[in-house]
Amino acid sequence: MKVVLIDPEGALTTLAECDAAGEQNAEESISLEKGESRIKLVAGEDTRFDIQLEMTEGNFAELGF
Repeated sequence: MKVVLIDPEGALTTLAECDAAGEQNAEESISLEKGESRIKLVAGEDTRFDIQLEMTEGNFAELGF
């Protein structure tokens, strides 16, 4: 599984990645540029995971799976 940030210009930044069975903890603090940024979860078939996202300013415009 991988968690990536896509900035308004379309550039990708990997925030967390786990390529083996087991627990992977990642904590990332980022500042976003003005404009629409997206966070994307990429996972293989039958992948199970828990994720927690927090925002100190602003809000989610859309959250979908």
